[in-house]
Amino acid sequence: KELFAAYDRLRLQDVYGLLDEGLAKEKEGKLEEAIAAFDKVLARQPMIERRGEMVPAYVAYAQSLEDSDPPKALAIFRKALRLWPESSRAPQIEAEINYLEGKELLARGIADTEPFKRALALDPGHEKARAELNRLETNVEERQERFRALAAAGAVVVVALLGIILFGGRKKGRPRA
Repeated sequence: KELFAAYDRLRLQDVYGLLDEGLAKEKEGKLEEAIAAFDKVLARQPMIERRGEMVPAYVAYAQSLEDSDPPKALAIFRKALRLWPESSRAPQIEAEINYLEGKELLARGIADTEPFKRALALDPGHEKARAELNRLETNVEERQERFRALAAAGAVVVVALLGIILFGGRKKGRPRA
């Protein structure tokens, strides 16, 4: 066992060097470079025991991409969740994933409130999900109000047509001389 442990330490020396390099880049605020180093680490040793240390960098990088590149941010959030699903930040990460999935559905023209509700259930403080859910629910109420107004106008038109047909179409008979 000692021989295998020594061999593993030697074999993983480069991997741990890359991991430390990535953590240093994260502290410097160079998230993109840190993520590149972490990706190299995971390519060589996907189940490295220190993978939980990478999660904050992935989350911060995904948050920075959320507005500019939502599909990439979604993929990075998913990777962060897979790295350490037992993390204390897992509910917040899952909430972000649900929020971005809801935004993706909206971009395709599907106004589904369920992803935003799941995001709020996982992270009640998720302001973006709350704002989007409120906006969608307001839109639903406006559509229902418009439908009611159109239905009422349609009913008035139908009643008017019936009135014209029943009472307005008859000619008064003239007495014949």
